Amino acid sequence: MDEDYQKYLDLLHKSSVSDELIDDLIDKITGQRIKLKSRVIGGEINEVYRIELVNNLRYILRIAHKDKSEFLVESWAMKQVEQVGVKVPEVVMIDNLEIEGGLYSYCLMEEIIGDTMERGTLEWHTLDVYQQKNWLYKSGEVLSLIHSVNTKGWGPYLEEGKSEYETAGELLDEYLDKRLKYLEIAQEIGAEVWVDKMISVLHANAELLTNGVSCLNHGDFGPKHIIIAGDSISGIIDWGLVRSDVRFADIANWDYWFDDYPVKWLLEGYQDKTIFDDAFDTKIHLLRMIKGIDVIEWYWGQKYKKGVSDAVVKLKKDVEFYD
Repeated sequence: MDEDYQKYLDLLHKSSVSDELIDDLIDKITGQRIKLKSRVIGGEINEVYRIELVNNLRYILRIAHKDKSEFLVESWAMKQVEQVGVKVPEVVMIDNLEIEGGLYSYCLMEEIIGDTMERGTLEWHTLDVYQQKNWLYKSGEVLSLIHSVNTKGWGPYLEEGKSEYETAGELLDEYLDKRLKYLEIAQEIGAEVWVDKMISVLHANAELLTNGVSCLNHGDFGPKHIIIAGDSISGIIDWGLVRSDVRFADIANWDYWFDDYPVKWLLEGYQDKTIFDDAFDTKIHLLRMIKGIDVIEWYWGQKYKKGVSDAVVKLKKDVEFYD
């Protein structure tokens, strides 16, 4: 994690709920006192705490500044993938809570033993190539299992089992209909040419984006959410962006974010080789562009300039694929 991004995260998480509230909440749920508690700052949305009780049991507590609906969707998704052999955290309790008149929610889960492949204590660059390939191959096997869960509808889940759109065309239209909004942002950041070309490319390739079969997607499948222990993957965490989409969506997301973890090694472990057709690279770049404009819009709204500029560089690269 680079220094600029760490500063951005620290700014996002400068406020937090009180220690007393956490102590009381954990005591109410478990009947035990907290021995050790540490803040985990690795994501952009929830407050996350690693907790060890006096009886030595360990938990992860996540607190959201909104109602519990997204935590319930995550719990539903984890149950689906657990049935096909994917290891996930055991949820202890999900509920709403009121703090100073505001609506919050929490999810308490048992902590999975191990360390994340990224943003933990594991030093990826100290591993030899064989070890790196082995871990990414195993990650590809797990991703195959996740994608074996059939779904209906498209896009993010609004509630358990119900996604936002009925068809892939409606999901694509969500982006195409925001053309003026994207161009307004692009004008401010000096990226009009690339955003305009992106929209044209999406229009021209609409059929490729709308004729697939949907399946469960983690939504943010990557090294920071893969826990390893010994010689195996002990769990997949953080299902907050779970969605119904084509299998390429998770793969494109990995390819977009994780340059140090080659996607080609991930794909070696991916079991269904039928996805690697002649249009594979085209589909990946299309979905990378959609990811890119999402990232630009998000970081523009967050006023995180480096995040925006990095995303523009990637968008330019993906658009140029079609020149």
